[in-house]
Amino acid sequence: MRRSVRLPLRAHDGTPDQHRVGWLELYFDLVFVVAIIQLGNVLAEDVSWQGVAKFAVVFVLLSWAWLGTTVYFGRFIADDVWHRILTFAQMLAVANMAVLVDGAFDMHVRGFLLSFVANQVILGVMYLRAYRYVKDGRSAIARTAAIIGLSAAVFFVSAFVPPSARFVLWLVGLLVTFIPPIFKDYMGLRERLAVAPEYVTERLGLFTIIVLGESFIKTVGSLSGQPLPFPSAEVFGGLCFVVAASLWWTYFDDVARARVKPGLINLQVFFCAHVPLAMGITAFGVSTKKLVLLELGDTVPVPYLWLATLSVGMAMLAVAVIDTVTQTDHESTRGHVRIWPRVVSAIVLASIAGFGGGLRAEISLTLVAAVCVTQIFIESLQAPRA
Repeated sequence: MRRSVRLPLRAHDGTPDQHRVGWLELYFDLVFVVAIIQLGNVLAEDVSWQGVAKFAVVFVLLSWAWLGTTVYFGRFIADDVWHRILTFAQMLAVANMAVLVDGAFDMHVRGFLLSFVANQVILGVMYLRAYRYVKDGRSAIARTAAIIGLSAAVFFVSAFVPPSARFVLWLVGLLVTFIPPIFKDYMGLRERLAVAPEYVTERLGLFTIIVLGESFIKTVGSLSGQPLPFPSAEVFGGLCFVVAASLWWTYFDDVARARVKPGLINLQVFFCAHVPLAMGITAFGVSTKKLVLLELGDTVPVPYLWLATLSVGMAMLAVAVIDTVTQTDHESTRGHVRIWPRVVSAIVLASIAGFGGGLRAEISLTLVAAVCVTQIFIESLQAPRA
């Protein structure tokens, strides 16, 4: 009888062979992007430090839910009826989070958290199904399911406590998931449930391109139906598009061609670094809704200048971190040509945020676009091509 859940086939060296991203996983990703779009709309209504902090916290929770299920999809192969039903149930929980995201810190906090808990409980059930069908690595599967359940329990309790204690419990709930490595034998057990690096690269690349597309949609949506002065809309829309295209170039000309270095820690860093990357791309998309409506000679409102520059800088730093745990056929050039230009670009962008508040909007945005293009130009000149 065919098993409902099984491990991917393995190569001669014991590493899991690549299995392609399926249609159900792509559908799953789109539901999360809808939630991210809704979260971006909430940020657009409150571009303050408090609003940005709330955006970041909720973004981490959404990303954590997505990463947990993505790791499961990478570890196991399943496509039976119950697997589909459980995945659709997870989508429904995330869709409910998207509906309630505007009140995730006040009037809808309990519903939002219970939806997150439901998502995690369903993930735990999926691991229990894997425990039933997969013989190898059962100890690691059981511990993973137990830790997911413990984390979900902490978040469940946080829905019924005062706000001051709630944020502490959220931090505890996330940190619980980092408990496994303290067990001496867990790392060895977890190697049996390793995720194919090629699968991770493809899955995260697809998710990143969807988030990038969402930022482009925000720009176009802001321009549509508005009385647009010529040529201001063309100038600012073009500059925002240059920045978005540079982010695409930076990621897909670099990360998509690289391989994750061997080791579980490298794979975890690769996963986690995509959270600030997607957060930065999303926040920049939010800033474009205001930037494209400026007129020549205006100054960029300070909150939006900080949002635009620091979000792009965050994305650059995230790619730099990803570069430290990936390798190419020309490893010797990677640190100098790829990592340091990202770091320097982030520093320059922070300087524009701090000192560019009095500049004309077209000058400020031209500087941001120039920073993005320059680091690509430097890399293109120095990095050898495969």
